[in-house]
Order: sequence, then structure tokens, then C-alpha cells
Amino acid sequence: MRVSTQCGRRHEHLYGKIERNVIRSEKFGDKIVVEQLLRGSRVILCTLSTFCHPRFDSAGFALFVPVDTVIVDEASQIEVGDYVPLLGHHGRKINKLVFIGDDKQRE
Repeated sequence: MRVSTQCGRRHEHLYGKIERNVIRSEKFGDKIVVEQLLRGSRVILCTLSTFCHPRFDSAGFALFVPVDTVIVDEASQIEVGDYVPLLGHHGRKINKLVFIGDDKQRE
């Protein structure tokens, strides 16, 4: 599994064990690097905003790991309008869209 993230430096210590699986956003511009790092991957873990960002698309992530199933964690904490870019850009490719969240957390 490869992980794509735009995580801030303040939590970087949490990612030490998976560092070899992290593709930092500053590498998104290099399709060759992205393709090599994603080779054989079937899962991409990232934020909803990263997944819908134009740089993510132009880097070819969806070409190298085709979109099939999207799982949204903490879905109850995301505004409905934030799903519009996801569905507008990837909607026809998504076979399953899974929302996981606790509606009690919104209060």
C-alpha cells in the first residue's frame, strides 16, 4: 500500500514506520516518481481535499491506481458541499462510495 499525504510537520513523528510508503505532495509534479512509487499499489490513503486537488490528478494517481472504491472516514464531520468535487471529478469511476462516521460528533 502506498500513502499519499499532505501532513504537516508537527505530526511527522507518527509516520516514521510508514515513511517508505509516503509520497509527499511536493513530489506530485513528477509523474515518473509517482508511477515508480505506486507500482503494484491497490490502495491510496489521503484526505478528501488531496484526492480532489488538481495536482493529485495531474500527477496521474488515478491512472496508476484506478479509482474503484472510495472510503470516507469521519464522514459525519465533512460538509455535504465538500463531496461535490469528489463526485464531479471521479463520480463516473466510483463503483462503491462508503461513508464511515459518528453522527454524534457533529454536535
